[in-house]
Amino acid sequence: PFVLPAFQGTSEEAAVGIISGGYGIVASLDDGYYGKGIYLTTNMEYASKYAKEGRIGKGKVFLLSLIV
Repeated sequence: PFVLPAFQGTSEEAAVGIISGGYGIVASLDDGYYGKGIYLTTNMEYASKYAKEGRIGKGKVFLLSLIV
């Protein structure tokens, strides 16, 4: 199968929520530009526009998903 890495820039709090409860909860909370859903990109630079600094200040927060 073909595997595509995709990034989501986010906040540390949102990342913990997604890791703990999955994407489904987040997808129902935010209408987003194209409507409710999960937004990923293969372009890390673009995802960086939405990434927030982590609490320890060592860089921005990203989630990496592998799409099969």
